[in-house]
Amino acid sequence: MTDEATNLVFEQLRAIRGTLAQHTEEFSFVKARLGSIEHQLVGVHADSATVNAQLESIKKRLDRIEKRLDLTDA
Repeated sequence: MTDEATNLVFEQLRAIRGTLAQHTEEFSFVKARLGSIEHQLVGVHADSATVNAQLESIKKRLDRIEKRLDLTDA
């Protein structure tokens, strides 16, 4: 292989290495953002479970009130 061809190959390899480094950095950023989204989603699920438990409690109380006031359908 001539020196010119060797230099051309090395230039291409350097360009590929640079592009790969850039993609690696961007991928790390995307992974960090995804981790943040996952943590936020866990919080949403926990909040949803809390709200559902509170609604169930309110429903039971309302049922008891309706029963005491004879407002339920027979």
